[in-house]
Amino acid sequence: MVIESEYEEFKEHAQTIFRSNDNWSVEENELPKLKDKPFIFKKNIECDEQISVEVAETKNINISINPTNADNGKIEYISNNPEIVKVESDGKITGISEGIATITVSTCDGTNMNKSIKVIVGNPQITEDIKIHTYDCDEDKKIIDNILPTTIEHYKENVAIDAPYVLKVFKGEDEVTEGNIASGMITKIYLNGESVAEYINVVPGDADGDGKISSRDVSKVGQYLEGLNIINEQNESYILLAMDFTRDGKGTQNDKEDIQKYVVGIIKRIEEIYYGLIEPYKINKYNSDEEKKTISNIFPTTIEHYKENINIQNPYTLKVFQGEEEVTEGNIATGMITKIYLNDEVIAEYTNIVPGDVYADGKVSARDVGMIYQYFVGMLENFYGTPQYYAMDFSRDGKIRLNDAELIKRYVVKLYEPSEEDYYDENN
Repeated sequence: MVIESEYEEFKEHAQTIFRSNDNWSVEENELPKLKDKPFIFKKNIECDEQISVEVAETKNINISINPTNADNGKIEYISNNPEIVKVESDGKITGISEGIATITVSTCDGTNMNKSIKVIVGNPQITEDIKIHTYDCDEDKKIIDNILPTTIEHYKENVAIDAPYVLKVFKGEDEVTEGNIASGMITKIYLNGESVAEYINVVPGDADGDGKISSRDVSKVGQYLEGLNIINEQNESYILLAMDFTRDGKGTQNDKEDIQKYVVGIIKRIEEIYYGLIEPYKINKYNSDEEKKTISNIFPTTIEHYKENINIQNPYTLKVFQGEEEVTEGNIATGMITKIYLNDEVIAEYTNIVPGDVYADGKVSARDVGMIYQYFVGMLENFYGTPQYYAMDFSRDGKIRLNDAELIKRYVVKLYEPSEEDYYDENN
């Protein structure tokens, strides 16, 4: 007698069962009907994990089925690369060309069991040294780190995996070919269709794994630092690495602050500079404050001479702006903006400060003296912290005092006449 549960299990898989003997009967448009015995399903299959064959050599796949009396013993064989190894319906394989391929062995009784067999044909040239270019690669932890935010396409270009290897990017089980590379994605390296290496991607700053660096990442780092965001260090270690924006080995308050600065544009990471493909630009002669983004200690001079002093080198170019308009003639003035370009893209902006040019007209004159006096008697509102405020420090001692006004007076009437060389020697 057939137990009801066995019969229900049989009906689930009946569409894949075709058996014609005395135990079965099939009527048109009906499921096979059980007469006197339960259907016996496969419980497992065993086969070789790896087979080696030569080109043009034929071998049979050794396979065993448990239990041995399972019904519907049909097995399906599929080669992932028939140009390397061909497989027949009976499990006979033939080497076609040198390389590595995978044969998938699957049951056909609805149990959906499968096994993979690695097949090596001939002696394929396998280069052990897989070279990951541009980024930091930790072979022990299997991590590709220090990735600047970019598209998957550009990421692949940067990695520049060498032939015969092929690189693919995955999010979970799905291959990703568009959008941005993100923390937590998986880079897989293939050789002849076979995955030979896997790496977890880490984009410093992309703590939430969306391929961008945004205020959400600032919040995530903040929550972690406050103990509100628990991270599984074994399975989510890449998140901790992504929080390490400053690259000092741990996520800290400094990382949170620097991510915020990156989001608002105070910190910029230029790929060519970041990865050492070109030398960073250098502001010569003058004092540049990378935090405040100012160029100060500028001796009163023309814009042309100012550019000569900075002496920006190729491939960078420098332009000076007054508001939205580029300025190429006249004097450099307090409040003007110096922009540094790379490949026609602005990569840095600095506000100019000419000590003594409080009026911001490119000159040091009696009007500047008057503005300093107005500041000290409280006539200038919202003046503190502006470029003109810092321009009052004519003595360049880091303090704003009435003595600066007296020194400007002496400069105006030529009682104080420092040369440009002395001016910069004094500061250096």
